[in-house]
Amino acid sequence: MESKKKEFNAWPLGIAGMIVATIFLIIWTIDIALKNPVQLENKFLANYHAVDDNINDISKNQELFSKKYNISIEKSDFIIGQNSVKLIVTDKNGNKINNAKVEILLTRPHTTQEDKHLIVRENDGYYVSDAFDIVSKGRWLIYSKANVEGYQGFSEMEFFAK
Repeated sequence: MESKKKEFNAWPLGIAGMIVATIFLIIWTIDIALKNPVQLENKFLANYHAVDDNINDISKNQELFSKKYNISIEKSDFIIGQNSVKLIVTDKNGNKINNAKVEILLTRPHTTQEDKHLIVRENDGYYVSDAFDIVSKGRWLIYSKANVEGYQGFSEMEFFAK
């Protein structure tokens, strides 16, 4: 009698290897995601859940605000160290608006770790923030929100601190 040698079948090992590799990649992806959390978007000075729930109202309100008022941030050079933001709210005729409720947020584009909610005071038709320190060089954003007579408007300015 002649003995037949069984052929080696690699399919079961290949399938098991793919399952193990898939599990490893899932664990690796979860680990990377936990180490790098998604940062919140602050453009509208609210968390993204509130913005997501109310984006239609925010857009409509911004449109109505833009028909009556302008927000402009007086641009100056921002440096490492003490700085201040000066903002003006005007009507379409260029008249300064007093008694607006203004909020300003200083932030970096891809993180919330250096966010600063600036205290704003009205001074002769201008809205001036208290002095704040910039400690990191690079790209910064200023988001502002103004409430005037029930209308709410937003503005944004990007700058580079040197």
